[in-house]
Amino acid sequence: MNLDPASILKSIAIPPRPAILIDLMEEQKKEDPDVKKIVTLIGKDIGLSAALLKTVNSPLFGLRSKVTSAQEAIHFLGMKNVMNLISGFALRGAVGNTPASVEKFWNMTESVALIAAYIASRLPGIPKDEAYTFGLFHNCGMPLLDRKFPEYESLLLKAGKHQGKSLTEFENEKLHTDHATLGYLMTKSWNLPDEICEATQRHHDLSIFGGSSGQAKTPTLVAIAMLSNNAYRTFHKVPHEGGSAQGVPMALEHLGFSWVEYEDLRESAHQKLAEAG
Repeated sequence: MNLDPASILKSIAIPPRPAILIDLMEEQKKEDPDVKKIVTLIGKDIGLSAALLKTVNSPLFGLRSKVTSAQEAIHFLGMKNVMNLISGFALRGAVGNTPASVEKFWNMTESVALIAAYIASRLPGIPKDEAYTFGLFHNCGMPLLDRKFPEYESLLLKAGKHQGKSLTEFENEKLHTDHATLGYLMTKSWNLPDEICEATQRHHDLSIFGGSSGQAKTPTLVAIAMLSNNAYRTFHKVPHEGGSAQGVPMALEHLGFSWVEYEDLRESAHQKLAEAG
């Protein structure tokens, strides 16, 4: 195997933006977007339509009334917010579900994203759709590594036993690349908001809470993702990967939550996860 990181990165294919996403974004950028055309485009993809309605009607997403169509979703959430959600839904189709470990990854990722939206609803300044979209994308490099390296699943199990080392450090040591770098390249190529791109690149970098320069929302998105992963893993009794649990106290401090407040929030998220099935 060529151990040059640049060569390894070039050898991993970044899925291009799906055509439907390009069409939707082109329409959204117009001075006077045609909502009916956008609704029609979404409606042509049954999978995207179903994912949109399932997500916005989830107890964790917290809409006060049920949404029955893409047009209603745009009415309640706004076009920009719906487009953020659609980008996330398109991700799974672009990356795929095989092997079985990747299907398991997506199930976890979708739950973490919903918890992120729920936590964002308790905070000022971060729309639920942005938190949800970041929740879907922040680990999107992992299935790409899983497809490239047959040993990746066993590597994740080993990484869980190295609590003093972040997952990205462990990946770089073993694979000479990491999922955060791949995720950043993918979010940039999909033209996602800068704060989501930067947060994807730095979501294992605890120095992000030290006042370093960058997009203003980035540390908050990372903090939400850390708490969302923690809430998911404690609900399902799944071990934390690498040293990820170490970031929880810093995330709480950044968001202004006490541990008691977070335990209440986490318990509420657990109840809604159980309700959502």
